[in-house]
Amino acid sequence: MTTFHDKRAQNDIYKALKGISQMLPSLLEVLQTSVAIKKMAIKNDLANLNFALPLVENSHFKSVLYEYNETEVINFLANIDDLIDEITESIRQNKQYLNVIEELMQH
Repeated sequence: MTTFHDKRAQNDIYKALKGISQMLPSLLEVLQTSVAIKKMAIKNDLANLNFALPLVENSHFKSVLYEYNETEVINFLANIDDLIDEITESIRQNKQYLNVIEELMQH
């Protein structure tokens, strides 16, 4: 098993990972909250668009609105979902790194 020879570096790495591990769940919670808020806003936008679309006479403008409607929702949610997945994976990996460092610190 590998051991650290520089205790200060070992402690600095441990503190940094510990700090990151404590902040990532908060970041994840913020992202999940923003997704929920954005979903509500998107639903509201959809309701407004669906109400307004029958009133729009210009067919080109109407098709642009429909296209925006669909791509905006899909792109936003896909990007945030990817970010949430990455942060969840980072939390998992940080826990593993912390366990390894704690094990090394015991030797």
